[in-house]
Amino acid sequence: MSFIPYSNSFRKIKLKDPIHPFKIIKIIFYLIIALIVIGFIYKVVDTKITDAKIKEKGKYLRIGGKKFNYDVYGSGDYTVIFDGDAGLSMAQWRNVVSGLNDGFDGNIFIYDREGYGFNDGSSKKTIEEQAKDLRMILKKAAVSGPYILVGEGYGSLVMTNFAKEYSQSVAGMVLINPINEKSLSDKNVISGYNKLILKERLLYGGSYIGITDVLNKFGLLKDNKNFIDELNSYDKEAFSYHRLCKNYNGAYLNELKNLINGKDTSQEEGLINDRPLALLLDESKDLNMQKELSKLSKSPLVDEKSVNSNGKVLSQSNSETIVNQIKAVAKKYKQIKKAEQQNNKQ
Repeated sequence: MSFIPYSNSFRKIKLKDPIHPFKIIKIIFYLIIALIVIGFIYKVVDTKITDAKIKEKGKYLRIGGKKFNYDVYGSGDYTVIFDGDAGLSMAQWRNVVSGLNDGFDGNIFIYDREGYGFNDGSSKKTIEEQAKDLRMILKKAAVSGPYILVGEGYGSLVMTNFAKEYSQSVAGMVLINPINEKSLSDKNVISGYNKLILKERLLYGGSYIGITDVLNKFGLLKDNKNFIDELNSYDKEAFSYHRLCKNYNGAYLNELKNLINGKDTSQEEGLINDRPLALLLDESKDLNMQKELSKLSKSPLVDEKSVNSNGKVLSQSNSETIVNQIKAVAKKYKQIKKAEQQNNKQ
């Protein structure tokens, strides 16, 4: 009520209409849309600026319209091919390559799978299709075999799929913390991957609108920290940037799904015939399950003492061990090859 001048009475003032919950929800909805649009624009601009700043140094080619980065070192009658774990780039092999460069008589080939590094986005390929991509890359890059296949984690599955498809081109194999296909039917293993998938779905969606950037600023993205710390300045800058982008997160998400949905049967007994095989294992995992993979070759393991007793085998921190195993496999292959040539002459 308010007092009216020159009057002995009061009049009622009509209060404003109360705010309805629907209006509050509508305002919040518009704010969310605005934040998404702003985040999307920020990410587009940031990507263009960073892409211009970080220049790719390696070679590249296109398979089916998709760009693949790779590097080739050395020369020789055979080639060592490296394939890394899910979520890692070919930078993980730099120390190993440096160790091999000293007096090694073979070619060395490293590359990024689709979606990683400077490569184009992932197209949800299976592990078998990724192995076929690798074959096409090698062919188009004129990298000749026979091949010593080196795979870590997820990369071990790509290598065994490659060996299944192209067994005649395999000179030997080194598997580091390999994933046994039988373990992918274990409920506990699947549960662990499902947790990673849930997290990666959020990061993949957030990578379109800069949420991954925000999480990284607050130090909430701690995955692969040990890996990143051991990279040189250029590789560290490139990987730290790419892991925030949709290409990387889409590729990582797809590979995690492959692990729980895949029906691969590449790890057959005698897969690489009598070609040499070395295993670098992690004692914190099921060694019996991993040691089953020794049956991939009809020959004994090149070094049965290649079990790591100090924790997880990492391509960077244990590069000397990996280099020694590769050299041992190469030496064994050359001995087998020489014996075959002598038998053919007789």
